Amino acid sequence: MSYGVVSLDLCGTIADCRGYDDLWYRIIPGLYSRSRGTSFDESVKKLRERYSLVGPSSIEWYKPSHWISELSLDMAEYKKAASGINVKVAEGLVKRLKEKYRVILTTNVAKEVLELTVNLKLFDAVYSCVDMGTPKKDERFWKMLIAGEREMPYRILHLGDDYVYDYLIPSMAGIRACTTSFNKVGYDLQRELFIRP
Repeated sequence: MSYGVVSLDLCGTIADCRGYDDLWYRIIPGLYSRSRGTSFDESVKKLRERYSLVGPSSIEWYKPSHWISELSLDMAEYKKAASGINVKVAEGLVKRLKEKYRVILTTNVAKEVLELTVNLKLFDAVYSCVDMGTPKKDERFWKMLIAGEREMPYRILHLGDDYVYDYLIPSMAGIRACTTSFNKVGYDLQRELFIRP
């Protein structure tokens, strides 16, 4: 199979994104705790409830700016704390792929978070669910990606770690997809592309 585009999921695929958990369960609750004068644990519990009311089908769920505004928190304090999140992307792998393919990042992480935590210049394009207006679990996300890339779907290879978001739904849109993980993405790319990343 000849591919023109390699699409890579971020969290769990080319990066260990446990640092983003800090955003939702340490940084925002910490700001909330200080602004309300409540304990940190109480703030975490309260925010988990608020997050679940919105849920991952809503774009707002993915946007820290929504939560900062909704909770009347200080944006400058948030940005300062969030810029300390350390997300290590497999840069060597991405650079090797770029020698032969157009490499795009496909993620449910909001670009406002990516800009603080990831070198986006590594990628030829970035498709975030917030910009697309729908999460990756919606086939419309993938159809917009195909249109944006101006490529036949079968010439796009997507790798990600979630069976539904990264395999089932993009496959339904005609994209060649396979599941992988952070620890075996290099092996899976070698198998799919017949290269040594």
